[in-house]
Amino acid sequence: MSQKTAKLEVAESQQEDPRSPELQPVQNPNVERRESKRIPFYRGEFPEAKIEFAGRTYDAEVYDLSTNGIGILPKQAIPGLDTISQKFFVTVAGTSPREATLRNISHIKFAGSFRLKLGVRTADLASPKVCEESLLPCTENMPLAYCDDPIAFSRTLLFNVSHFSKNGLVLRTKNLHGVFFSGLKMDLKLMMPARGEFEAVAEVAAIREDGDVVLLYCTWSHCPNDLKNSVSEFLLMTVQGMSIQRLRDYGFLVADLEKAFLFKSAQTPEEFESILKLRLKAAKVEGRWLDTEDFTLMRDPWDRHSRQVYCEVNGRIVSAARVVFNNGLPERSEHVSYGVEIPEWLWKEGFVEGSRVCTDPDFRGTDVFFKMLQQLSHIVTQSGHRFAVMNCVDGLVPVYKKMLGVEALDQRFHTRFMQEDALNLLYIDFRALQVGVNRKVQTWAVNAPIGDHVIEQGQLKLFWWEKLIRAAFRPLHGVVSMIVVRRRYKKATEAIETKD
Repeated sequence: MSQKTAKLEVAESQQEDPRSPELQPVQNPNVERRESKRIPFYRGEFPEAKIEFAGRTYDAEVYDLSTNGIGILPKQAIPGLDTISQKFFVTVAGTSPREATLRNISHIKFAGSFRLKLGVRTADLASPKVCEESLLPCTENMPLAYCDDPIAFSRTLLFNVSHFSKNGLVLRTKNLHGVFFSGLKMDLKLMMPARGEFEAVAEVAAIREDGDVVLLYCTWSHCPNDLKNSVSEFLLMTVQGMSIQRLRDYGFLVADLEKAFLFKSAQTPEEFESILKLRLKAAKVEGRWLDTEDFTLMRDPWDRHSRQVYCEVNGRIVSAARVVFNNGLPERSEHVSYGVEIPEWLWKEGFVEGSRVCTDPDFRGTDVFFKMLQQLSHIVTQSGHRFAVMNCVDGLVPVYKKMLGVEALDQRFHTRFMQEDALNLLYIDFRALQVGVNRKVQTWAVNAPIGDHVIEQGQLKLFWWEKLIRAAFRPLHGVVSMIVVRRRYKKATEAIETKD
């Protein structure tokens, strides 16, 4: 019989031998038949299978496959495997052995002789499984995934990702698109919004069917940290009510979430009201204003002369700050009102003032604080200023120096809003930061993208010698950024391992 006519499930091959009563099909009425669509194979089309029973291993061929079962033709007799509901292990296409239950026994005529035919139901992988209670849905903009079919030659499988978990994902596809079974490993390429394409290896742990749709519950065999972080970022951007703490509670890697942050300037009373509420919420976490719920107390006269900036994540304001424009007038200066002295040279140069930086407690420990400081840097340059006067508590002075290269003006003061906490007076030269002439290589390298933007927009003009300095140091940005991100990944991974 030629290969083209040797399809193992054709009518002729299903004939029973009338001379051998023991070869008649056996079907236990109490064993559920495979309800899933069966995909038949030609001889040699599907990789060979192995049966493990009673301590021995037997070679076999696969003649059909469904999402919950396999039709197998053993190549030799299997002593003792003759009773419905017997358990054994089967390996197909190089997967790990998985438990199978014998559901029917019959014989088929093939190549002039009768061969044993076994119908088995396969079990989901016992370990590791995708924890269904930890699955988080992709409610919109489902990521795309694709891979080369591990079984068929020259065929591409397409998927949508419907859910993610800390150790896997759920792939959604049409059941006519491929041959799927538990234990199957796929070299996936995932297209993550805002981040691009990633490569990973996923193993099918369980399969569920819903009409003509197949859901593949997969665990990661290999998943790079860049992809894990991109998954967290995507869920934060798209799942309503998602928070960083919830992602951490579910065991997701939370490191670099830059693409999830949307920065805006407040334009409406409702936006400004949300900023006031955030100020009060952040203050309470730090032990201030514990005896009130009146967020209007967070307002002060300098709000009228400022640009209110906030960071939004999936519709939720998570960080805010302001830039006060004093127009060179001491009476409109926020910091002058606190009794500090601004150096005369700053008045001559002109400056704006940054203050009231606050972050939602759920988002502390992320890079939203640093990104907010970058936004302030951008706004200062956009407004045509070079210098800004800022303030912070004692514990944040080293952070501001490292991130923005600030200089202390050696003055401390108190405000009504900060109550008993003293603030330090600082200033920053944003031109030196963006051009790279302040001799603080790491600080400039991290903030280089801000300089790129304002230069491209024509908002920052460079002298010829500044262009040389910038050209010399610009390549450092990629190196420093990579080091910073790797440190975040390491810290986030250690947090997950400590929790587990």
